[in-house]
Amino acid sequence: MFTVLLDNGHGSNTPGKCSPKKEDGSRFREYAYARKVVRALAPKLQKEGYNVILVTPEDMDIPLASRVTRINQQTRKYGSGNCLMVSVHCNAAGNGDKWMSGRGWSIWTTPGQNNSDKLATCIYEAADELMKKERDYLNTFKGQSVQKPIRTDFSDKDADYEANFYIIKGANCPAVLTENFFQDNKEDVKFLESERGFNFVVNTHLQGIKKFIESKK
Repeated sequence: MFTVLLDNGHGSNTPGKCSPKKEDGSRFREYAYARKVVRALAPKLQKEGYNVILVTPEDMDIPLASRVTRINQQTRKYGSGNCLMVSVHCNAAGNGDKWMSGRGWSIWTTPGQNNSDKLATCIYEAADELMKKERDYLNTFKGQSVQKPIRTDFSDKDADYEANFYIIKGANCPAVLTENFFQDNKEDVKFLESERGFNFVVNTHLQGIKKFIESKK
């Protein structure tokens, strides 16, 4: 049985990591959204027959070193080749004090080519295909030449961005980090908080993870 490790970024005690105030005075909070995604995704993956482990079930933030320790405890238990890890986040172009222009979905791995890139490609392809159905969201990009609904970096011939994010660098299994649109862009927050937007995020992860696991059979 394949083990899927799901991490949700940050926590209720993490400074910042939220939208500017919306018209009703509330803020979109990354930690809460990431947990909502993970908690919706987990039973769908379990239904597919996978062993699913929540790396950070707490609402409070857990240090990155502790998260990596938890991940690698499971990779030792189940075997690195039988595990993968996805850390779910939302992106930001600023510090949450004003609305910004940055937009779109993206996925990240560490520098170089390894099995994490294969996982990232599977999830990216799911996002790219599902986005074709989101006409209302796509229409908000008309007339824009810079911002894209799916952000990519093909400089190394695959779609993912690369950085030495601690949680994916330290994981002893294929590991990626998803940035699910921008929490400080009004149009992105509107999409994230819609039923279609939430389902897009959940199903992108579900279909991409399934594709990666099935490719290993």
